[in-house]
Amino acid sequence: MPRLPELLPLPARADASTVQRTVTRAIINRIAIVRDRWRFIAFLRVSWVGEPWELAKPRSKGPMAVCIILWRMLLRRAGHWLLLPALGGLLAPLLVIAWSASAHEGQKVGRISALQGRATVLRQGVDRPDQLEMDSPLYRADTVQTATASKARLSLDDDTVVTMGELTTLRIVRAGTAQAGTAARVSVATGVARLLAQHVPGRAHAEAVTPTAAAAVRGTEWLLDVSGRGTGVLVVAGQVVVSNARREIKGTVVLKPGEGTDVAPGKAPTPPATWSAGRRDALDKATTLP
Repeated sequence: MPRLPELLPLPARADASTVQRTVTRAIINRIAIVRDRWRFIAFLRVSWVGEPWELAKPRSKGPMAVCIILWRMLLRRAGHWLLLPALGGLLAPLLVIAWSASAHEGQKVGRISALQGRATVLRQGVDRPDQLEMDSPLYRADTVQTATASKARLSLDDDTVVTMGELTTLRIVRAGTAQAGTAARVSVATGVARLLAQHVPGRAHAEAVTPTAAAAVRGTEWLLDVSGRGTGVLVVAGQVVVSNARREIKGTVVLKPGEGTDVAPGKAPTPPATWSAGRRDALDKATTLP
């Protein structure tokens, strides 16, 4: 019976230290996103027909990437066709875990419904960001960032709409679903954003968190201004409950339409107040898209 290396154009055996470093680095990385399913399928084809490894190299680092690396190692070391069933049995449990984990992280939760300028998204477990376009899908744990003189509108599947101003970084922490009774939760690291969320009876309130503040909506529309000095929250419609992001810092305010508050690092929110027309107009303009 012919040996496996005679049938497949496999590369030369890697030294043990290189293999050990590769596997260790892959295992400690975070869970891969769903796209690596298809990259793994492509990789199987690459392994058998001898096309360049770069065509199927995983872009993310997680269980699926581990499967790819292990498959490559085992093919290099396999000496007989009879070993293939054993290889499949060894990889099957890991493949099931990787497949289900990537599906959990890769749940689609929305899309880009408007875009002015440039914006990028960093997917969970991926090293480099992708350029966003109109109707680009959004997934849980995505981090979206807008460039200078750019804006982006994110329409989530639970009807929450987020408009990001320029130089804003936002992460989709959670997407709301009617079945689970949950609402959207986003984290704004820096920049300005406008949030619209319909409160549905029986469903949790939509939330936005920043390095200094936590805001839960009881109405429909509010604005955020996040910088190193703290977080400003302005309500356009409905009510928003604001507190410090650190639970040990006591103090909560309830904002009504036209009222705003500021939350400095390590301090409770300031009492509700009417912001100046200049500050309101600047924030409104920065977070408005046609």
